Amino acid sequence: MARKKIEDGYKTPQDRYRAQNIKRMEIKLDIKTDGDILAQLEGIANKQGYIKSLIRQDIKKDATNIQK
Repeated sequence: MARKKIEDGYKTPQDRYRAQNIKRMEIKLDIKTDGDILAQLEGIANKQGYIKSLIRQDIKKDATNIQK
């Protein structure tokens, strides 16, 4: 049985899950002004995990500063 095309209005369970639970974010980095960031990210295999861990560290630091 061939998979129905999305153009026909059919969405897979994965498509429905993503639509309800996933938010995609994008950043643009300039090669000239953000070269240091790009160089750092080049050596990272899991860029998404790396960026998420940095953000979570920042959130934790901010929470600690607010409690003081």
